Amino acid sequence: MRTSSLRAPLLFSLMAAFSTLAQAQSKPVAETKAVAEDTKSSADPKANSKDEAIVPQKTAWSAAILVQASEKPIATLEFPEKTLPVQLIPRDDKLRPFVELKGTYQHPGWTLFVQSPKGEEPVRMKADSKFQFYVILTSRYSNVNFIARGPNGEVESNLVQLFSPEAQEYRIGTKIGDFTLNVGGGSFKYFQTGFGNFASKNAVQEIGYRSPPIFSNWGIIASLKAPVWTVSSSPIEASPDLIRANLDAVYRAFSFVNQPISVELRVGFTYLNLLSYDAPFGFNSLYAPDMGIGSKYVFNDVSEAFLNVVYSPLGGLFGAEKSWEIQTGYRMQLANLHHINFNISYVSLGYIPMPRAEVRASLLSLMAGYEF
Repeated sequence: MRTSSLRAPLLFSLMAAFSTLAQAQSKPVAETKAVAEDTKSSADPKANSKDEAIVPQKTAWSAAILVQASEKPIATLEFPEKTLPVQLIPRDDKLRPFVELKGTYQHPGWTLFVQSPKGEEPVRMKADSKFQFYVILTSRYSNVNFIARGPNGEVESNLVQLFSPEAQEYRIGTKIGDFTLNVGGGSFKYFQTGFGNFASKNAVQEIGYRSPPIFSNWGIIASLKAPVWTVSSSPIEASPDLIRANLDAVYRAFSFVNQPISVELRVGFTYLNLLSYDAPFGFNSLYAPDMGIGSKYVFNDVSEAFLNVVYSPLGGLFGAEKSWEIQTGYRMQLANLHHINFNISYVSLGYIPMPRAEVRASLLSLMAGYEF
């Protein structure tokens, strides 16, 4: 069993620096229910404690109105708009996302209510049977419960979900992004012409960063993955490290309405290096552009599955010299609003340093991580 005296201090120094930066950030604030607020009440999100108007910030986000099936639906409840623009309003040192929900309801003798934290509250209707109120978006799916009560005790109800994958609260001026530390085990395999095959079992670590949204749909992601401890190796005793780093711009391409799936595209640069130390093989500093796609499937407000694929052409767009990284896993929010994840990833590369010479390497790793 061999370890390196140089690599661990470097990586753990980076971990410490990322951790220090992570403590300065704040996380989106999660709530369990959407709060429906009447436009004429004191709870109007566009009014502060001194009844002064506050101008909301426009975003490129939207929320889709999804009316869920019900045994006794409210027959005359209608929403003229199927998607609503999302705005941000400063409240209590936070930027809170909200929409203005507009609808119509016509049923003489009946009263329409909306469920709020205080219980059922009557919806204020205009003379033309129209209504509107603000809804604070508390997660990707924010629920608004409507109840209609008739003069003889009849009850009809509808659950309306507002689906907005981007909606989350921010603390004003403090959120700098999300940092993730993944640790686990890996299997490294290497082939080089003139040397043959090499294999090792390693402890692996990955440090990741994702920026807050930039211009709503854009962002920056970065990662650094490397083994930190060689447990065993064959056919010789050695401890090489396959280092992979990425820096990419990411664009949230689209979300499927009525489906908890979102897709993003990424483009940037990849850096690869094999720190061979005392091994009789290796390569130095490969740089290449990369492109990739990522997707998420949201199970509920606190858990999701993800899949990321990144391709780096090392010599020509579709040539033999290339690198792939595929990562899939499960992510879950904890009670303290931080996240943990469990993932499996596979990194591979093919490289031709000179004629009639070939290098092939791969790293399969299984890791668990914590998001700061």
